[in-house]
Amino acid sequence: MKSANWHLVTVFASTCLLSAPFLAGQVSKDDRSNIPEIVVDPTAHKVSDSLVPKFEPHPSCGGNYRWFERPMTVPELAGGWVKNIRIVRFSSELSHTSAVEEMRNLVKRVWQGKFQGASCQIDWDEGTFWSVEAVVDFYDGRKSTLLTDGSHVELEDHNGNRWFLRLLPTSQ
Repeated sequence: MKSANWHLVTVFASTCLLSAPFLAGQVSKDDRSNIPEIVVDPTAHKVSDSLVPKFEPHPSCGGNYRWFERPMTVPELAGGWVKNIRIVRFSSELSHTSAVEEMRNLVKRVWQGKFQGASCQIDWDEGTFWSVEAVVDFYDGRKSTLLTDGSHVELEDHNGNRWFLRLLPTSQ
């Protein structure tokens, strides 16, 4: 009797381990449209000027530009299953009294935003005043970055690729 129970336990444990990646993939696909928790890191600090993208576009990216048949969401480009988004730096342009809520709302709008093209380098002419930098924490332990002014976005995806994009107007 004991060996039969041990066999059942072994089969059950093996089934759980083998199906875990499949289940994680299903959950991540379904939950990508949800807004992860947006928090301000306790060590977040204000900078006196515009934030600057940490990594300059690498010339070897070959002008990698992607145009999508339909508008795509920021979480779709990020990939993976996002646990939370932690704001780590912000510009002094945000008001002092409601900076935390302003930052959360800005990141939430960006996360819900849609775009139709993304590039591995900045390919727009207008100036950008980057105002919020955040770390995107994935459930699998990976981390990426998000830098935005509310309409321009620099996003490192789950695979480590860096993308620059402009969000579509809210009317689309």
